[in-house]
Amino acid sequence: MFVRLKNGLLYGVFSNGISDYIFTHDADKAGPDFQQVRDKYRKEIVLGGEDIEECFEVVFKVKFDVGIPGAKDVWVVERDSDIPNNKLVLWGGNFDGWDFHENGVSSKEVDFRDAEAQFMEKLVFSQGGKEYARPKRVVTELTKEEFGKAVELYDERNV
Repeated sequence: MFVRLKNGLLYGVFSNGISDYIFTHDADKAGPDFQQVRDKYRKEIVLGGEDIEECFEVVFKVKFDVGIPGAKDVWVVERDSDIPNNKLVLWGGNFDGWDFHENGVSSKEVDFRDAEAQFMEKLVFSQGGKEYARPKRVVTELTKEEFGKAVELYDERNV
């Protein structure tokens, strides 16, 4: 999950089950009220707080024909994908020739250049002080270049 504060800065969000925190790896984005924990800086927040402009999650998807009758054609891009090197990792049911992980789950590495379309799905939980009972879903189709930049922007290691 991510938050964009009213000052425009983007942070990752994590919860320890009791409190919610924003975090960054960028010391320049960490103010004096941030606490350094290993390679991150964190600050406790209230997710519905007035300094938050937007609270959301981002999911990246590609349209990809895996050549298997009955298999889906839109796939979530997994975190172990490497877009700059044109490597996508697709996870799904048990398919012959795919890497088996557990019952009902296998994966296959494919070439990003073969994707038919790329999408960013943004699930907005709150925006401009308004909380949504159900997340507002915004889907944007992106070019391959825009997609790569968006994946990099929302990589938690880069926040």
